Amino acid sequence: MRLIRGSALAAVSAFWLSAAAATGTVPSPSDNSLLKGAACAKPSNCWAVGSFQTTTGGGFNQALRWNGKHWRQAKIPQPGGKLSTENNALDAISCPAASDCWAVGSYNKDGAKNEVLHWNGKRWSNVRVPQPAGHGSGAVNLLDGVACTSRSDCWAVGVFTGRSAAFLNETLHWNGARWSQISAPNPGGTGTDAFNILEGVSCVSPSDCWAAGDIETSAYFNVVLHWNGNRWAKTKVPQPGHNSGSNLTSISCPSASACFAVGEFNTSGGATLNEALSWHGKKWVRYRTPQPGGSASNHQSHLTSVSCTSNTRCWALGYFARGSSAANLSEALRFTGEKWRRVKTPQPGGRNTGNDTEPMGVYCASASACRAVGMVGNGTTLLNLALRWNGKDWATN
Repeated sequence: MRLIRGSALAAVSAFWLSAAAATGTVPSPSDNSLLKGAACAKPSNCWAVGSFQTTTGGGFNQALRWNGKHWRQAKIPQPGGKLSTENNALDAISCPAASDCWAVGSYNKDGAKNEVLHWNGKRWSNVRVPQPAGHGSGAVNLLDGVACTSRSDCWAVGVFTGRSAAFLNETLHWNGARWSQISAPNPGGTGTDAFNILEGVSCVSPSDCWAAGDIETSAYFNVVLHWNGNRWAKTKVPQPGHNSGSNLTSISCPSASACFAVGEFNTSGGATLNEALSWHGKKWVRYRTPQPGGSASNHQSHLTSVSCTSNTRCWALGYFARGSSAANLSEALRFTGEKWRRVKTPQPGGRNTGNDTEPMGVYCASASACRAVGMVGNGTTLLNLALRWNGKDWATN
């Protein structure tokens, strides 16, 4: 984080005041804050997790709790330490009960380590978790997604480095007593320079889970794995970007006969477009989606998260930009059983060049109660973003 002086400080202060007012009651612990994941035990009891930095450097976990009226910061462990050279970051959260939440991410301390924190209804604590890449300075262990069906059944997914320096899919399971590593396929290979990563996971039952991410070979390609209660297996999935690249960032499965995965893909003309895939019990198919960023070169639309309450009720959120120098603006797409439609969202970050309003995680407790979190920024300052769907409109906080 750079220290800012003079007129630049005045501009940042003005942005802080206007964006903070626009984002409502969500606090930001510093002027470099962002939220990545959200989960609700019920509409009046939600959590949002992410990270922030201070002017002295270093990264810190943050957790905010929604009590039905306000967001409040909660005390949370920093397993990577609090030195300026160390970092902690949370990326996802799942709450099977109000007194049982799991948040996952990573911290840097003699290499990148998996981070798993648990909420027992009173406090957050650091939980011991496997580090499949080891503990050396060059080790990489990262968790990006978590999903729980009960207090005794959770999955966390991400990536780790293998012996050949390849990036390999990571799947960890909680059985109610401990976390253990479970083997998963690596469609991108396991040799030197191979790249596999899982970014999201969703479970219908202990014997029915899906994980989504991507591999890199000649380009990026979508990957979806399925857990049948005994093993993870690769499934065939569309690749709308063909050789230009496709990747999935989030997945939500409301039932055994329905799963939805979202992300983005690139065109040969240089655009990045929204991607939405659906499983209907037999195969994965692609749905057409609105592209608010347009399809011209350097125009972008990115879906970062999806949450479904039924086979015909889903929300996918992300951001778009109409050109390489345009502001990143929030987008929300709604699925009602037939097609994805765009719904108006607030833009508290503003619409000027260099401004950002980027939802990164969404969770729907019901069809009329959704929470989306992310960040607003101006290129120098980043503040927490929280959006709320009340059944009619999206609003800040």
